[in-house]
Amino acid sequence: MLVLVSQVTPKKGPSITFPAPSAAALALNLAAEAPRSAETLRNNLQFGAAPSPDGTVRNLKRDSTGQLFDYFEKCLVSVVFSVQALEAYSIYARPAGDGLHRHGRARGFERHTDATRRDHQDGECASPA
Repeated sequence: MLVLVSQVTPKKGPSITFPAPSAAALALNLAAEAPRSAETLRNNLQFGAAPSPDGTVRNLKRDSTGQLFDYFEKCLVSVVFSVQALEAYSIYARPAGDGLHRHGRARGFERHTDATRRDHQDGECASPA
């Protein structure tokens, strides 16, 4: 088994080594943990009755506003890190030499030969010497 090891050197004391974490695994863990935290926050929100034109409604108590925003943050973390996990894994799992490369934000991934042909037409690449 081959394990990639990271090393950090603190200002004081000896260097510290540890197994390098997988970006996909870290993102997936955050994405999986966030909904559990969000559910706890949601279940603990405090409501009271309030009048409205449509009758009585449940109104979030002022003391719960921060907790509601924390809930929204956890929901956002779950979505963002789910996408991040997929992206990190797809980059990791992509076979080497597949001919794909990243070319500009708006263009996304494209085959190397297509990008080279287009770049030469656009005058973006210098001809090989």
